[in-house]
Amino acid sequence: MKILRSLILLSCLLLIFPNLAMAVGEVNSHLEGGIANELDYKEVTFITGKPVLLTGKMRVTQSGRGEAVQTRITYTLADATGQIKLSRNTSFKSTLEQKLAERQTVTVTDVDKGTETITVGKDKYTLTDYQFHRSILTDNKPGVDYFSGNWNARKTYVLNKDQGTVVIESWGETVGYDHAWGNTETQKIDNTITFSGKKIIEREGIKEEYRQEWSGTYQLNLSFNRTRDLSYRPNEPTQISFAGGYLETVQEEQILRYSYNMPKFDQDGLVDKSGRVRGEDNTKLLTSPTQKRLPIPFLRDVKGHWAQDDILRLASLEALPVKGEYVGVRLNMTRGEFAWAIAQLAGLLPQEQPVTRYYPYRQNQQQAEVSPFMDVPVNHPYYKHIKAISEKGIISGVGGGKFEPDKPLTRAEAITIIIKTLGFEGLAPMYNTETGFKDDAGIPFWARDAVYVGAEIGLVSGDNGYVLPNEAMSRAEAAAFLNRFIRYMQKDMKYEYRERLLNFR
Repeated sequence: MKILRSLILLSCLLLIFPNLAMAVGEVNSHLEGGIANELDYKEVTFITGKPVLLTGKMRVTQSGRGEAVQTRITYTLADATGQIKLSRNTSFKSTLEQKLAERQTVTVTDVDKGTETITVGKDKYTLTDYQFHRSILTDNKPGVDYFSGNWNARKTYVLNKDQGTVVIESWGETVGYDHAWGNTETQKIDNTITFSGKKIIEREGIKEEYRQEWSGTYQLNLSFNRTRDLSYRPNEPTQISFAGGYLETVQEEQILRYSYNMPKFDQDGLVDKSGRVRGEDNTKLLTSPTQKRLPIPFLRDVKGHWAQDDILRLASLEALPVKGEYVGVRLNMTRGEFAWAIAQLAGLLPQEQPVTRYYPYRQNQQQAEVSPFMDVPVNHPYYKHIKAISEKGIISGVGGGKFEPDKPLTRAEAITIIIKTLGFEGLAPMYNTETGFKDDAGIPFWARDAVYVGAEIGLVSGDNGYVLPNEAMSRAEAAAFLNRFIRYMQKDMKYEYRERLLNFR
């Protein structure tokens, strides 16, 4: 499933609000802002020299598609007291360019035009100049899209026409991923804010002007996450045809943490040179979870088995071909069955296309589909799954135009398929890829990088120091391995991209 990627825009008031992935030729409509759920939108502003949390609504319109997208966003926000209000209307233009045979996408975003006013009591800040440039590189791997990018921005505001000027400069980095089991984006944004002008104070009907110069810094750390979790729910009554089933829950969480070093002000709002104000705070928003009960087949030969939970979870996800009431836990997992599982779990199956009928005497009609493997005809039960992972470059067959779908799957093959699905095969060192397993010498040369990386990221632990690369993998063992793959995408990747970078807990 493709989630439309955000185009991050940054300003003195802004927190960045992306949705977490980029599909080729598609751009997310969220270009400016903070964090949001279905009802609320939040961002923080330091326009007064102090952190103020604004909440409200945003409205998005978008035009164009493919290589050029125009996005317009309007905001109506206010603080909790209603004394500080923001009105913003900005449009942005983005261009997308395919690179490396469409395996990578470069997206460049610039501000097109915009207006913005912030009222603080009787004071009004008006945006007079906005400069913004950002570039994102998305690497489209078979089962995961990875992206990283950088941007810089500058906003200039005028206070009450001629009373003063506020300039905010921002620069930041973003990194993230998107796959079938969730997505995460982490952003670190540094900002400087400077004010130059006059402070007008009225005492007993007399207005006094004071020249003011101050500056501050603040950092925004943001995390945007979509999680897809499975939990087993047993049924309470015992007199029921099935004991329980799995509940799939999808939810988005957006977290903002900010820290600042700002000037100290006295009771009249004048700069107090005796010290600075330092602090930090955070806020988050959750979307309402969407839930779906999954089917769970009745399998007679898994109850009490050490891999019972793993097998039932895969069967509920329809990632384990099951015929009848027996899964055959000790039987070998075949290459075709593993291809089915990977295509299902990584979301690699294409959307169903309408059937084209073949009329022998008509011209300009669609040609009959040809299988990439001579031993996997188009009517094979695993055909579309095998074709999907083959087209993604995950597996190329055994040579001679064959796939051998009924051949037992070896551990080396399973590990290699998983690592290629993640797109991690390039993480192994170029030379001396010793894996540390006792049977390292028995690892096929084509699997050495995958075994090395699998061990490094914790997906491959071995059996008493042995990886047993050339042994066939049973269906129970394959189910356990595939569930480790799911948990890695659900938990470990999120930790690497969020907790380790931002120390969120």
